[in-house]
Amino acid sequence: MNTILKMCNISKSFGGVRALVDVHLTVGTGEIHALMGENGAGKSTLMNVLTGVVPLDEGTIEFDGKFYPRPTIRQMEEAGIAFVHQELSVINDLTVYENIFLNREIRNKWHVLEKKQMIEKTRDLFARLGQLAAAVRAPFPHWRFRFAFFAIIHKRHTFRSFLKEWIP
Repeated sequence: MNTILKMCNISKSFGGVRALVDVHLTVGTGEIHALMGENGAGKSTLMNVLTGVVPLDEGTIEFDGKFYPRPTIRQMEEAGIAFVHQELSVINDLTVYENIFLNREIRNKWHVLEKKQMIEKTRDLFARLGQLAAAVRAPFPHWRFRFAFFAIIHKRHTFRSFLKEWIP
C-alpha cells in the first residue's frame, strides 16, 4: 500500500509547554485512522499542525508525494486536507447553502448572486453525500453543523478529511 501522509519528528511548543514531542504518523492510501487520547494529549495540536492552523517547530510533513515544510491552511486545503474543528464556526443567521458557498458565491456576469443555482448545487451535494436536502434554505440547525461542514469541505474539493468528534 502507498503512503499518502507521513509526519516525522513533529514537535510543537506553546511557551514552555511542549504539546508535541517527536511525533510520527504514517497513513496509507485508503486507510482510516483515529487519534485517541485524553484531554491534553496533543490530538488537536497535531491536526492543527497538519492543516496549517499552527506552525510546527520541528519535523517534516509529506502528503501525496509533496513536502510541506511550513504548511498553510490554503496549501493544505488545496492538497485535500481539512480539519473539522470541535468548535464550529458557522454563521447562524445564514442558510445552509449560504454557509456552503460563503466566500465562493456563484454570480452572473453582472455579479448578481445566482441563488437558485447555489441552492440546486447544495441539494446535489447533499444527495451525493446521502443526506436529504429539503432544508437547504433553512437556517443552520445545530444538529446538522458537522454534516454541513463536511459538505462545505467536499464542495471545496477537499476529499480527504481529518474529523474530530464527528458524532455530536
